[in-house]
Order: sequence, then C-alpha cells, then structure tokens
Amino acid sequence: MPRIARTTLLAMLLATVTAGIAQAAVVQTACSTPVESKAVTGNDLFETTSKTFVRVHGAAVTITVPPTVTRCVKVRFTGSVTCKAPSGTQTCFIRALAAGSEMNPQGVAQQAMSGPLPQPTGLGFQWVKRLSAGQYVIQVQVRSVNVPETITVGIDDWMMDVEVLN
Repeated sequence: MPRIARTTLLAMLLATVTAGIAQAAVVQTACSTPVESKAVTGNDLFETTSKTFVRVHGAAVTITVPPTVTRCVKVRFTGSVTCKAPSGTQTCFIRALAAGSEMNPQGVAQQAMSGPLPQPTGLGFQWVKRLSAGQYVIQVQVRSVNVPETITVGIDDWMMDVEVLN
C-alpha cells in the first residue's frame, strides 16, 4: 500500500475514533450529606425473557423530595445474575428509573450484563440523579437483547439501596 494511502487511512481512522470520544458524555452530579436511605431485598428468583424493560419484582422504592429543594439520589443494586440462551448472543441490560426517567449512567442500551452468564454471578450496579421537588418511584428494570432467540435474564438474592442526599 502506498505511503500516502496508509497516511490517509490512518488519518480517517483517527478522526473516526476522536469523533466517537467527543460524543461520549460525562455527567457530574454533586451530592452532599445523607438525608435518608431505604433498602429493599429479594430472595425469590426473578426471570424474564422480555426484550423490553420490565421491573425486577419488588425492586421499587418511593421517595419524596420536599418543596423548594433538590436532592441527589443514588441507587445501588447488587444481586446474583444470569443471562443465558441456548446459543449465540447472550446480552442482557439493566437500568434504574426515577418516575419513568432514566438515571445516570444512561444510554441507548443502558448498562449491559454481557453473557454468557449461565451460572449465577454476583454483579453490582450504581446510578445517580438530582431530582427536584415531588414524589418519585425509583425502580430497577432488566431486559434481554432484541434477537430472534430466547434469552433469559435472571436476578436472585438481590439488594437495592436508595440513598437520598442533599
């Protein structure tokens, strides 16, 4: 390959990589002193083959932010996770919502629990968001990747900790 072609190809590759990096969003959320914490746990196996997000049974907490203030809300979710299919792609996703709005980090596919995870594997996830006055249902949802084969997401022995901070 001629030198000019290699140089042009390298420049194009570098521009593509740089463009991808420039689009990545870093979100900073300032949190201060704790106000309250609510924890909920579950030890019944939850499984779904849904290709759209569904709430992990019981993984929901209601919080109230008083008028005239905002609160930083952190969600920590840990559990024994499986993501399995007969063969091929085995990718599952998880996200946290506050009153139907995604918490950070967020994105097109949300946080992936890439497989294969045929055996229960302990995983942990965290999200954060600053919320204005109002009442919010904080929930954790999962789904499988949208492919023709059936993929099963399993969550067992989990804990969800919702911490409200100034």
